[in-house]
Amino acid sequence: MKWFYDLKISAKLLLSFILVALIAGVVGYEGISSLRTADESDTILFERNTVPLSAMVDLVGHFQRMRANGLDLLIARTPEEHQKALEAIQGRSAEIDQDKAIIQKTIISADVQQKMDELTKADNYFDRLFKQFISMCTSDNDAGAEALWKGDLDKARKDEQNALSAMDDILTQRAQNRSNKNSENADAAVRNMIIIVIAAMIIAIALGLFLSKVISNPLKKAGQMIREMGKGHLSGRMNLDTKDELGEMAKTFDKFSDDLQKIVVGTLVKISEGDTSVNIKPMDGEDEIAPALQRLNVTIKNLISEVNSLSQDAVEGKLSSRGDAGNFKGGFKEIVQGINATIDAVVEPINESGRVLEIIARGDLTARMTGDYKGDYRKIKDNINGMADSFSQALSEVSESVQATASAANEISSSSEQMAAGAQEQSQQATEVAGAIEEMTKTVYETAKNANEAADMSRTSRVAAEK
Repeated sequence: MKWFYDLKISAKLLLSFILVALIAGVVGYEGISSLRTADESDTILFERNTVPLSAMVDLVGHFQRMRANGLDLLIARTPEEHQKALEAIQGRSAEIDQDKAIIQKTIISADVQQKMDELTKADNYFDRLFKQFISMCTSDNDAGAEALWKGDLDKARKDEQNALSAMDDILTQRAQNRSNKNSENADAAVRNMIIIVIAAMIIAIALGLFLSKVISNPLKKAGQMIREMGKGHLSGRMNLDTKDELGEMAKTFDKFSDDLQKIVVGTLVKISEGDTSVNIKPMDGEDEIAPALQRLNVTIKNLISEVNSLSQDAVEGKLSSRGDAGNFKGGFKEIVQGINATIDAVVEPINESGRVLEIIARGDLTARMTGDYKGDYRKIKDNINGMADSFSQALSEVSESVQATASAANEISSSSEQMAAGAQEQSQQATEVAGAIEEMTKTVYETAKNANEAADMSRTSRVAAEK
């Protein structure tokens, strides 16, 4: 049946209609044949049964009338009456011969022919005696004619009537047989017509169901496949191996699904994994999918290039570089703008902390960070400002210790005698100087520690800005 599946739909429909037409032709032929058979049977019934039966009825009537005409001849008294009776007898005789000839033409069976031969024999014998009777009547031999009439002629009449009855019976039986046969033929024709019509209906319905299945099943599969594709399920295939329009449609659908999986989905998967090296070529000048995917790939590639450029500039300390958001649209533009805003948020506290540290390095310990920052940037601000406060306090304490040390030295230089005299007091003062120096050392050490913490915070902020 594969040859049928491979036919074009128009060929399938045409072949189906031809088959239905052939079935209708068979039904029509059977009907015409039945009608023709019935017509032939009716013709046979009429020509070979009804006509001879009618001729038989006429024959019996003509025979009876000829006998009546013979009786008229017997009782005739004038020449005119004789002549009239003779003419009537001649007419009846001709009609009897004509009726016999009609009957003879319709005989086709031996049994009927046998009855016809018996009738002819009886009629010939009656005619011979009847002619003798006519001769006696015309020669005025009335006594002989009457004796013949009542004797041998009456016996011949009875024999011929018996032959006529036998012939009529066999013709009637033949007509009844033909009528029964016609009824049987009609019943058989009706039965055959019913069987053929039912068979034709079954074949036509089966053919319609089969053809409907052949056409509708692939269409249902195509509809189901389209619905699945609408849900993003691209693994389904029609797998229809026919060469008709439905097979071509199925192959087109399967190729379309393959292209969606390999080109569209495959490209999107690669892009989602960061592979922007794909190159999508359009199928033709009206392809809308491939150019859209290519634009998406190019946009993402440009975005990656823009972000990499900003990162490289940040690594190299070019914190003034910004991405060109005008080259992008929609969400991609928002990404570039967000990166620019992030760099701005990172650079501002770094720049201010650098300025403050530079001022402190020049000896101005009153400089402080004043920007309003949040999170880790606020911690940087607080640490730098705390470091400046610690520097200022430490230097103030150092200055006071140096002044105390200078005052003590002057007193030592001017009061050497007192030192010698009061060794114990000098020793005490020396101990106080040493304590002051030790306190100053601790202050300087604390100040250096705060400076190192400020430097670490600055480096941390710089690394965060570079990232």
